[in-house]
Amino acid sequence: MLWGPGTWGVNLGLHKDFHFSDRVIAQLGADVDNIFNHPLLSPNADAGGGGGTFAWLGSFLLRVDQTTGKLLPLDPADITPNDDFGRLIGSFTQEGIDNRRTVRLRLRITF
Repeated sequence: MLWGPGTWGVNLGLHKDFHFSDRVIAQLGADVDNIFNHPLLSPNADAGGGGGTFAWLGSFLLRVDQTTGKLLPLDPADITPNDDFGRLIGSFTQEGIDNRRTVRLRLRITF
């Protein structure tokens, strides 16, 4: 089994309710995605988790002696290693946005 690196992201949301009467409420809020503004370097199903260059070791060719049925020694020319194995080449989006910090401010009035 191969274990890849973990990925983590921190989002923060702050909200405050202001009650003007029994029926009128204003909610002021801010939501921050990727608050530490770090890239999310992790393989996903397309680029590594389910295939791709992150998890692909490379390829090799096995040769069999036709008369005895035994495996022949590996020739270095028959081995094609993947130089990108285990390397995180790209960063991925978080919640449909790029890997940059985003801040959303909002005001909601309910009556």
